Amino acid sequence: MSKKKILFGVVCGILTGCAAPVAVTPIMGANGKQAYTMTCSGMGRDRQDCLVKAGEICPKGYVVLDDSNHTSGAIITQYGVTMAHKNYLTISCK
Repeated sequence: MSKKKILFGVVCGILTGCAAPVAVTPIMGANGKQAYTMTCSGMGRDRQDCLVKAGEICPKGYVVLDDSNHTSGAIITQYGVTMAHKNYLTISCK
């Protein structure tokens, strides 16, 4: 196995896994209704993955309560710098 493949595997694992599923946590919204917060971060996942999951959870539509993105660190290798981001989406079904 080449060094680049090994490095990619290590970086991928550090950034919480390649294409792992969107993590969903049910919460109580401010209005007393059921809401959901999602974390869609790591290699192979982005905000679009949260939006797709929101559509699965709420097939009749949803309201976005919070949509945020935070830089959580950087990984520096001989190939360059990769920024690690944490993407969050909180929704309530219609």
